[in-house]
Amino acid sequence: MREVRKALLHFIEMLGRHDYLAMPQGNIIINYVIKLSESASSNEEDIQRMCSEILQMVSLPKLITLACQPSNTLVFVLLSKIATDMALKARSLGQVPYLSSFLLSPTQFISPQKLLTHLVVFALKSYRERELGISSLRLLHALHPITSLDPVINSNVGQLWMKEIPQMLQILDDHTEKNLDQEEWEDRLLQFSSQSLVAINNDSWLEQLIKVVLERINYFSDGEEKDFLYKFFGFTLRTSRNMKLVKTMLSSILQSVHEDLQDREVRWRN
Repeated sequence: MREVRKALLHFIEMLGRHDYLAMPQGNIIINYVIKLSESASSNEEDIQRMCSEILQMVSLPKLITLACQPSNTLVFVLLSKIATDMALKARSLGQVPYLSSFLLSPTQFISPQKLLTHLVVFALKSYRERELGISSLRLLHALHPITSLDPVINSNVGQLWMKEIPQMLQILDDHTEKNLDQEEWEDRLLQFSSQSLVAINNDSWLEQLIKVVLERINYFSDGEEKDFLYKFFGFTLRTSRNMKLVKTMLSSILQSVHEDLQDREVRWRN
């Protein structure tokens, strides 16, 4: 079976060299490679290596979109490492990864707002699930600027991230899951997120972010991720200057909290 997989991967690699993976039907093959890399055992390093080489042929926006899909959480570390290497390589060649495809094809690729929210929530997990937090911060660092093609926004956010993210990574390097103060780490993430929103200073961008955060809040049933997102939601509202939007989103979050309390009451009675 192993030799069959290797032969199939060699064929897929050949297809990738002819840009087949960029076609719509290539998604089926990409998903197969991702699942194969996830299931490959530790003694199948050659299979894992071939999968990684094929995934490097996928475009950066598509690779990041796949990495952030809930179904690919177990393979997020691998996908994010490949994406990080691709972004850093592009930067070294003078091709700053503005990720314009995220804006030009919002239905095809993950939006910058969803990406930022996803990576910040993963950063909350720090060392768990094979270092999800560390991998997400490294990817975020490699991808700046992530917000838009606006040079002012890019400059402000870029300077902030170049300063703050290495310091945050150093904190994780200096600690372990056992001795990291999770409360302090959460405060640091919220401070970083708040500073990023101030640097973005774009109401239309923040409006989309607020909607994304609310969607994520409704996605989680309970736990520290949901508590964190409530706080992140508050920081986002505080940054927005659109009072009509703030009132609408406050109404939505209050309704969400009310429904959440009702669900808890039902579960307690049962």
